[in-house]
Amino acid sequence: MNAPTDVRAVSSDSLDPAAVTALKQHLAQISPGAAAAIDADTPLLSGGRLDSMGVLQLVGFLEETFGIEVADDDFTEENFATVGTLLAFVARRTAASGAPGSR
Repeated sequence: MNAPTDVRAVSSDSLDPAAVTALKQHLAQISPGAAAAIDADTPLLSGGRLDSMGVLQLVGFLEETFGIEVADDDFTEENFATVGTLLAFVARRTAASGAPGSR
């Protein structure tokens, strides 16, 4: 099964809006500079919004909140480049596992 190319469509259609809000709030907490405007195009790694400690905190949040496991192989630019790509990754994982947070 191929993933859709528009990651924003994946995130907005596949995740509960409350889950998206929780993710954005968590990102704002661990990256205070990001609090002003977090949207699907907000860069996470290349924009310096997340350092290595922030990534670890984010992974813990994703695993606990969405009931998914983030494996070492999942740490790719494709999955963590922007808020949109991260939401698409979470949507794929929750849909595949039937974990909470998916519709």
